[in-house]
Amino acid sequence: MWIKNLWKFLRAISGDDAYEVYLNNFSKCTNHLNSNPLSRKDFYSQKLQQKWNKINRCC
Repeated sequence: MWIKNLWKFLRAISGDDAYEVYLNNFSKCTNHLNSNPLSRKDFYSQKLQQKWNKINRCC
């Protein structure tokens, strides 16, 4: 039991469960009633674009 909880915790802090969290939130959101969720590949591609398409320097 505690190993399963530890695994969930590690996945949450590392971001490994991001797609599952996205799907859960997508299903609860009423704004998306007529659309389909992103595929896993598209989701992670969008996350990478958000991460790297900005200024990544301090000055």
